[in-house]
Amino acid sequence: MNLLRDIYEILRVLEHGNHGFPTAGWYRTCPSRKMLPLSLRAATFARDHKDVLVDTVKNGCDLFIPMTALGYARLSPGTVGVLGVVSSLAAIAGLVDPEARLEPS
Repeated sequence: MNLLRDIYEILRVLEHGNHGFPTAGWYRTCPSRKMLPLSLRAATFARDHKDVLVDTVKNGCDLFIPMTALGYARLSPGTVGVLGVVSSLAAIAGLVDPEARLEPS
């Protein structure tokens, strides 16, 4: 359910037009911001909406760990361990940095 909430938050950000695009520089005069490279759009979204990104990464990792234990996904034990570490680091980032914590909407 938390992953669905993250998808809702991402859609809400995209719907309001607040894509995290920079407002200065050469890309401000770009006639269509959709012409910007995907990597630049993703980087600005990640910078401006760090809370949504961290929570989505954490919940995405938390989804695959029990799916593997239940037999719905086939991941190696090492991969499950890496997903656990990434999930834990994302949770710690939310505790340490208040900007990385997704508040209830």
